[in-house]
Amino acid sequence: MSPTTTPIPPQLKAGGVLKFSPRTQRFFIIQHSREIPIDQAQARRLTTSSQVRPNGVDSHGLYVFALADKRGSKR
Repeated sequence: MSPTTTPIPPQLKAGGVLKFSPRTQRFFIIQHSREIPIDQAQARRLTTSSQVRPNGVDSHGLYVFALADKRGSKR
């Protein structure tokens, strides 16, 4: 199964949640109770470029990310 090449930000704007598993060292999106595989390099670029921000840890120990607020990012 190859990862999707769909850009991640539109999926997040449509209600998806970007998560990272420290156990498997992989990113994925949960949307409508389904796991959506994504391009790992694209997800890493989003986290290192601050386009997404950490948003806590869920009850399963997965790191959760949200889109960064562009209005407040240049303070």
